[in-house]
Amino acid sequence: MDSYSSSNDPVQLGFADVPKKGDFELKNFPSKIGGLPVWLLPLSNNIDESFFTCFCGENLSFLLQLYCPLEDKDNCFHRMIYVFFCPCCWKKKDLVKVLRVNLPEKSTYFNGEEILEIKKIQGDEKTQKINEKLKKFMLEEFYISTAPEKKEASKLYFNFYSNAEENSITSNDNSIKDDEEEEIIINNQKEEKEYDNMVKNYLKENPGSNIDKIEEVSDDEKENDKLLDSTSQDIIMQLFTNVINYDKTQVIRYYRNNFYPLWFTQEKMLTTKKTKCTNCGGNVEFEFQIMPYLFLIQPKIAFNDIGTIVIYTCKKCCDSKIEGGWVEEHGFIQRTGENFRDLKDNDNLHNRNNKKFEKEKEKIIMEENEFFAGVNEKDAD
Repeated sequence: MDSYSSSNDPVQLGFADVPKKGDFELKNFPSKIGGLPVWLLPLSNNIDESFFTCFCGENLSFLLQLYCPLEDKDNCFHRMIYVFFCPCCWKKKDLVKVLRVNLPEKSTYFNGEEILEIKKIQGDEKTQKINEKLKKFMLEEFYISTAPEKKEASKLYFNFYSNAEENSITSNDNSIKDDEEEEIIINNQKEEKEYDNMVKNYLKENPGSNIDKIEEVSDDEKENDKLLDSTSQDIIMQLFTNVINYDKTQVIRYYRNNFYPLWFTQEKMLTTKKTKCTNCGGNVEFEFQIMPYLFLIQPKIAFNDIGTIVIYTCKKCCDSKIEGGWVEEHGFIQRTGENFRDLKDNDNLHNRNNKKFEKEKEKIIMEENEFFAGVNEKDAD
């Protein structure tokens, strides 16, 4: 094991590829961006139709899905996570909606990878009804392929957050000696204090910091989650840039190992120290994050003030009360703070006269054109 790695499992990166015929068939258990979801199980199992309607009244849209079974959990032989957003509200509200579903190796619907009830899954009336809603705003379809992150990038990522954690615990005079105890599980006052100290230590180049509350998503999160704002503006953003420069076209970073996301900036970092699973009440942990390049390949959502979208899931990966039941998980948007990127937001129309805004717009459009030119060349070949 490399000295910088926090586990034997490497960070897995996802890349957007032009799909081939058959890629999105259920039997292939695809990970994909845009289009319509490939549903692993029927929605009639236990999901309320209201989930797919935003509080503003608009239909949600489908962003992506990841097939991510967990070998160490018997109930997760099959496991899919779906991410949805509101095209109207997600420019201002720091949330996305997330669904998880998982099954053991043998179930009503599958025997291993053999599909037993394809008609029940794809012919479900509620599923078809939801698909009609999702068709109203669909993104370009891409297949998500995966590859391990380059060692140099992982070294930067692990060293930074591991050292920050170690320094924080040491400075708090609460050093942990056993390797098995080095994971900080934020579930009591003492551990919450350690986590807050860790974040302050690795962000604070200059004296002074203040704590801000997360924008309200629910009554619980008003009280539970806090965001740190520091005077040091470049530490986290510089790390973010240096890491993704090794794989600039990554759209997903996957690392379900009780570690930290690769935050875009020090602004509004979600601690989730009291956020609990909506199904079992247990702890949640970071599982994967959606990266900025995804927006460059999606013209409909290219200009948004989004640095990264972080997905948290139940640490125990609990089951629903019924076989194949759907469980809602937690999604969080971290903003870039660059209002000039938000071309479609009427509140920011005054920024159109900003020269910096116009240059950025031209740059992003040029990058999009270059990407799609490459896609067309692949299709021609």
